[in-house]
Amino acid sequence: MLVKLKLFKDKNDTLAKQLNALRESHAELEHTVQRKSDEVGQLERQCCSLQEDLQKSLTQSEHAESLALSLDQATARAREAEAECSNLRDKMGELLDRNDRLEIESQHLKSELASLKEQADMLASDNEAFQNLVENLKRARQNLEQELKAQHEQHTKAIKDLENRYQKQLEEEKSSDATASLKRDFAQMQEKYNQILYRHRDLEEEFHVVVEEKKKLEAKCAQLVEDCSAANQALALMEKQGSAGHKTFQELDLLRQEHQQLQERFHQLKSSQLKAEERLVQSASQESLSMKAKLEEANRTIEELRAAKEQATSEEVRRLQQHLNELNQRHAALVEQSQAKEGRWSQERKQLKHIEEHLKQAARELNGELEELRAQHEEALKSKLDLRTQMEQAQKDNRALTQQVQNWRSYIRDFESGKSEQGRDVEVERLRMELEQTATQLHQLGLRNEEMSVDLSKVLEEKNGLKQLLAHTQDVLRHREAQLLRLQSPPLSRDGVHVIEMEGSPQPTDDAAALQHRMRELEHERRELEQRVQELSENLSTERQRRHLLEGELGEIEWGVPALPSGHSLDNESHRLLLHDDVIKIPATDYSITRQFMSHASKLRRWLQGRQRNCRLAIRRRKYGQITLGLYLVLIHIILLAYLV
Repeated sequence: MLVKLKLFKDKNDTLAKQLNALRESHAELEHTVQRKSDEVGQLERQCCSLQEDLQKSLTQSEHAESLALSLDQATARAREAEAECSNLRDKMGELLDRNDRLEIESQHLKSELASLKEQADMLASDNEAFQNLVENLKRARQNLEQELKAQHEQHTKAIKDLENRYQKQLEEEKSSDATASLKRDFAQMQEKYNQILYRHRDLEEEFHVVVEEKKKLEAKCAQLVEDCSAANQALALMEKQGSAGHKTFQELDLLRQEHQQLQERFHQLKSSQLKAEERLVQSASQESLSMKAKLEEANRTIEELRAAKEQATSEEVRRLQQHLNELNQRHAALVEQSQAKEGRWSQERKQLKHIEEHLKQAARELNGELEELRAQHEEALKSKLDLRTQMEQAQKDNRALTQQVQNWRSYIRDFESGKSEQGRDVEVERLRMELEQTATQLHQLGLRNEEMSVDLSKVLEEKNGLKQLLAHTQDVLRHREAQLLRLQSPPLSRDGVHVIEMEGSPQPTDDAAALQHRMRELEHERRELEQRVQELSENLSTERQRRHLLEGELGEIEWGVPALPSGHSLDNESHRLLLHDDVIKIPATDYSITRQFMSHASKLRRWLQGRQRNCRLAIRRRKYGQITLGLYLVLIHIILLAYLV
């Protein structure tokens, strides 16, 4: 069973690795989608430029051919982008379907493994109970055999003593009356001895019956072990079928029926166990009654011996009284032992009932948690379906846009073929309106793509949350299994008999309190992480704003800022390229890596502050783009190091 569990864990690890690979591929696909969205933005910009070109075409009709070529290129790019987007969406759909199937199969296998673990634990507990009963019966049999041997030896000694005494009396008296009475007494004693032997044989037969019952119980235990192995084989087959992906709902129904049959069989075995315990109790009570009858017969024999030994000396009477007291003490000890055994058996029954109730309650709680997880998974599936519908709608919109672009091309060709000037003006205005509409539609498509990316990120977060919940439930299940093992491992009493103590009942409350404390700690950690994420997002937004500012200034520089004259003052703030003190000044940070890193950072900050004027001069003499990008990268590295600390 442990080997199969290890194999199942390895399989689960492989599935987790596959899921991680799918996540990475999903992230790569998201990056590609973002790149395609950027390309769509570029296409929108090109459309705007085309609008401007069309406005220029009102004054200059010679640019019509260039516009047609640019439109052809734009349509070709749009088609390529749409084809790539459709391919990526198909890949994303396939990966999501595969991920859903793997998750469903993993959940199903986990539920089956939990049920099989519960069955194995129940069978193991029943096997331990049967073994304990067999050990108790063996001990009781050994004690009874020892007592029977001791009584038999005592009876043989007493009979030998009586025979010796009777022979002496016969030799001394040599009278017919005395010999006849002695013969009669001897015959009576022989009859009693034969009766004792017959009773001993009856007890041996009862012992053989008990041994046969024990063998039957062992056979039932072997059957249970075979059933458990068959269930494990069925689990292995189910795992193979789950890896191949050919499971059906009919097989699930069959498994449920087999589970119900196993439960019914377990209840039947439990009832047979109770019947066997009742039989053992009845046999013990019968043995106690037989011992009482033997003691009564022994008392009768003692009374007869007293009547026969009244003629003997007082010493023999004292010896017989001592023997009688010993027999009474043994009888009391046997009665106490039988009562103690009955009490122990009743305690074991109560404790088994308590353990069964606790297991049922734990199973109910786990079923509730599994239902909650299923509901959350269904909600995630619904959100995925909504996203797919949105993607299909976006594809339809893209197709409509391609059709509109084709219409534009046909209109432009008609415009080139030759029409009246009034018709041209009307067509140009109509084309303007259509271009504006397409620009708005492209903008809306960009917004939809952003919303869809946000929804995808939310779905991924929900998946991660569900996986965390699954991990948490697995930890709870392991904790409960450990608790059950603690409850099922009872201590031994002083007499060497297996007795389960009832002090294990407050453990679930302590465990629940510990779980609540752990949940509070996890919530506190989650809040701290959320605060950290908010801080990082704020810092990222500030960095993005700085990047946009730098890009804007670079664009202004590239699109023709007039060069500096020779006699221009170097202190003019309009040509500092964001090297103002508010931007370039590095604030003093609390570095906590090492003193060496702190000293290097402070030296770098001082060097930058000292070289600020020289940097300005160098920037004015050289190219602006490369230097600004280098400074931007340096700032990003410094900020990342500060946050990683």
